[in-house]
Amino acid sequence: MDLALPNLHPALVHFPVVLVPMALLVEALSALSPEAAVRRAAAGTWALAALSAVATYLAGRAAADGLTDVPAQVQPHIGAHSDWATATLVLIIGAAALRAVAELRTESAPMRLVRAAGVCVGLAAGAVLFVTADKGGALVYRHAVAVTVPECPACEAPAPRGEPAPAADGGELLSEEGGLFAWAPRSADLEGLAAREWPERGVALIVDGSQEVLFDRVFGDVQVNAWLDLTAFDGEVELLHHQSNGTGGAFVLATTGEARLVDRTPELSVLDSAAVELTGRHALAVNAAGYHLKGLVDGRTVVHGHAAAHPEGRISLRFEGTGVIGIERVEIVPLEEP
Repeated sequence: MDLALPNLHPALVHFPVVLVPMALLVEALSALSPEAAVRRAAAGTWALAALSAVATYLAGRAAADGLTDVPAQVQPHIGAHSDWATATLVLIIGAAALRAVAELRTESAPMRLVRAAGVCVGLAAGAVLFVTADKGGALVYRHAVAVTVPECPACEAPAPRGEPAPAADGGELLSEEGGLFAWAPRSADLEGLAAREWPERGVALIVDGSQEVLFDRVFGDVQVNAWLDLTAFDGEVELLHHQSNGTGGAFVLATTGEARLVDRTPELSVLDSAAVELTGRHALAVNAAGYHLKGLVDGRTVVHGHAAAHPEGRISLRFEGTGVIGIERVEIVPLEEP
């Protein structure tokens, strides 16, 4: 059966949205009723809300990492929704746990205080849940995440694409193109490195050891996109961001099939790793939005980690190995806070 749902998250998200207000309502009824059954109903509803919140959160994490071709500027909004969802999950579990403990000895004064604390945490959970739902709705209705639009050839009216603006600095490789910075490589750009032109495809960089292409500009939160042909290369490719005084992060890919997300503060730590297939031409990207870090291959997230946000720094491509790498295009997209 062909399902319209892109993943389980939209099917599960309605359960905590309904169960948390219901738990607060039953909690209010239990305060007005002396019946123990009503108190137990409130505790049970909170338990169901907590279970549904866990399932929704896990489904949301899987959904976010399973998205493909997400615009760079949308990634910070996904991270913000994830942050609020984490806070919601913690508060709902906290309210459910306090409510369950209060049922152990309902007549004692300490347990009444525990129950009151549970109600306060539950009210906070309801408020945070509202913000989380709003940010999740914005991803769909404002940013069209996971929305498939039917093709309409008659509706297409592509905007004219002008020539890239000249670089501000004569030694700068990047040109500004409507909100992003791009490098269309030429062999003359790689002074001191062995490179030759690829007709209409950038440059072929001959690598024997360790080589790096470093961009002069300084960026804050950013997504770096690189279209590379690794057919004739054996080794590792690194997309580095926020390089400053020995700190920064990188998305590292080996032609043997290992992808790593690393951070240096200044000690090197591996945040996440995965197995990928790298043969031929690929669109590689690293997204660094606050403490949310992602590595993408052909528009799909393959590694996802978190680390302390870095100050502004420089961007570079680093190659370690032997062979020939085709560098077709590089884009640097500055990210704004959601």
